[in-house]
Amino acid sequence: MTVADAAYQTAHGFAEGTEVLAQKMGIGKQVLTNKLNSNNTTHHLTLEESVRLMRVTGDVRLLHALSDEFGGVYVPLPEQGSAQTTSVLGDISKMSVEFGALVREVADDIQDGVITPNEHKRIQHEAAELRQALARLMADLDAMFQASQREHRSDPPAA
Repeated sequence: MTVADAAYQTAHGFAEGTEVLAQKMGIGKQVLTNKLNSNNTTHHLTLEESVRLMRVTGDVRLLHALSDEFGGVYVPLPEQGSAQTTSVLGDISKMSVEFGALVREVADDIQDGVITPNEHKRIQHEAAELRQALARLMADLDAMFQASQREHRSDPPAA
């Protein structure tokens, strides 16, 4: 998906409609329509408008399309990690499940030596799920590390 397609689909997929979206973004509906029209060569979304589009809609497919354009991947980070051992163990379990799902999908899809567009999409989805599971594990490990650092700072010096 191109960046322009992602912007168009993000706006037109907004549940409240493009008129409300334009209002919330602080621009006119027709201006937004023109900026989303890939055939329009004079009006385009600015970077700031693209950010507002994502914030208002909560849809980050623009980031995915932009990352794809540059051969990268957008992985949203978990908001807050948990410093609990049970969370970390659960994260490792989840990551193992997601890794297994990715391996199973790839194994199924390459048997005939051809990867179809639908198979490719499913592989990408499974890989994204694995990356998210890894991001959650790292957030929880980081939280555990930060908690450990705070505890050690408050320990009295050894005599």
